[in-house]
Amino acid sequence: MRADESPTRDISRPVPHSSPVVRSLLLVVGLVAVALGVVGAFLPVLPTTPFLLVGAACFARASPRLHGRLVRSKTFGPTLEGVHSPDERIHIDTVPRFYEFLLAVLKAVA
Repeated sequence: MRADESPTRDISRPVPHSSPVVRSLLLVVGLVAVALGVVGAFLPVLPTTPFLLVGAACFARASPRLHGRLVRSKTFGPTLEGVHSPDERIHIDTVPRFYEFLLAVLKAVA
C-alpha cells in the first residue's frame, strides 16, 4: 500500500457478496428488516431506525440497487444520512428551546 492510500475501503460503493446463497439470505433479512422498519414508523412500540440500519447493511452486500433506493428514499433516506461516511457526523436534532420551556412549565404546574 502506498503512503497516500487510505487503509479503509470506499464504503460509498458497496460490493455485493460473492456467494449467491449469502446474497439471497442477506436480501431476505434486509427485506424483513425494512418491512419491520416501515411498521415501526407507525407503531410507537417498534423502533424504526435500527431496522432500517440492518436493512441498509444487508442491502449493501446483497443488492446495491436496493441499497441505493433505500438510502435515496425521501421517507427513510434522511434517517440513514451520515452513516455511509465515517468522516461525516450524524446530525441529531435537539428539541427546540420553546418546547423545552413549555415542558418545564407543564412539569411545574403538574
